[in-house]
Amino acid sequence: NNGRVTGHLLIESAHAVENAFLIIGEIQFALVFNQVEIDQYAAEINICINDAPLWWPHTHGTPTLLDAALILDASDRNYKFELGAIGFKHLSLTRDAKKLEFIINGQSIFARGATWTTDNIVSLSTSEQSLRQQLIIARDAGVNMLRINGTMAYETDTFFKLCDELGILVWQDFMFA
Repeated sequence: NNGRVTGHLLIESAHAVENAFLIIGEIQFALVFNQVEIDQYAAEINICINDAPLWWPHTHGTPTLLDAALILDASDRNYKFELGAIGFKHLSLTRDAKKLEFIINGQSIFARGATWTTDNIVSLSTSEQSLRQQLIIARDAGVNMLRINGTMAYETDTFFKLCDELGILVWQDFMFA
């Protein structure tokens, strides 16, 4: 179970980046920033985490998430940026004439789902508390995947964060309507 984190960081700062670290869970990775322009520093991230804990739909295991943060030691002071939680999973899809099958972490997953609709059709947003309550009800009913169809608005970051935390997959259609 190897987790992989890749990306590109670009920082604009009047102060030189002297040391930088990406922290994922309890593991700290040193990053190398290079000056690319005046007041701009860049770093490439390509990290492999051996034996990374896997994120699972709640019906098949624990939706394990690890907190991530970026630490920068600059010439003026130290900075810490909380990056939120991340999960590691291997996802593949098998399609043939007779079936469509989701494979997560090597295991076939039967999607027990529903179409998601906001509880506030006027503003298309809701409080985090109400959203959490609705998603817990869905999870407790056995839902492991929610579909946001193309006639609805895209959901908030809070919605996706809560789905990650609760072990609910999201099928997001493109908005065509």
